Amino acid sequence: MMGVLVDIGRGDWTIEQLKESLENFEGPQCKHIVPSSGLNLHKVSF
Repeated sequence: MMGVLVDIGRGDWTIEQLKESLENFEGPQCKHIVPSSGLNLHKVSF
């Protein structure tokens, strides 16, 4: 998901493309993959 958000921010993808990708497995696929290293859960609130 992070890679898609980066691509949208750069203008490489649109919100419509993201929506189509989430609704349709055969739809457009993001080519930008962000590694999970450095992602940490800092807090959980209820």
